Amino acid sequence: MLHTLTALQGAEHFLITAARLWAAAGELLTAGAILWALDTLARSIRGAYAMGRATGRILWPVLHATARAGRWFFANVDWRIVAAVVIDCLKVLAIAAYVAAVMARRFLIHVSAAMGRRYAAAVAPAAPIAPAAYHPAAMIAGGLSALTCAQLRALTGCRRKLPKAQLIALAIAA
Repeated sequence: MLHTLTALQGAEHFLITAARLWAAAGELLTAGAILWALDTLARSIRGAYAMGRATGRILWPVLHATARAGRWFFANVDWRIVAAVVIDCLKVLAIAAYVAAVMARRFLIHVSAAMGRRYAAAVAPAAPIAPAAYHPAAMIAGGLSALTCAQLRALTGCRRKLPKAQLIALAIAA
């Protein structure tokens, strides 16, 4: 019996340690997914910046030559329209970043739920052992053991001073 209890304590310790490791792994996975989403956002921003620079390298000489050829080009540009287009582009970038964050969050939740379903049995606690069936007399004796000797004597009608165990036996027999 002692060896069984020692083995159960060892198994309990192992399961607790495994559950703690699983929780730590889940936190690391969450942090990794957040860092992955931030890296994706940073790569998209770098790409947009590089595309803008490349477009500027191509268009700037053309615009500069056009402006040099005719100073009227910049005078005839409606800067309110240019500002509106730039603001719309910034809105599109902000919406794209928001959508990327929402999609990364949904992906993280989906992966976490899938891993939880797959590996839940590995860290689930063992089912509690059902208590042994008790004899009804033993259950009654357990309830009577909470009474004092004076209460047991009054219950059984015994006038002699007897040990508590004998008074409980008399109460059960009665």
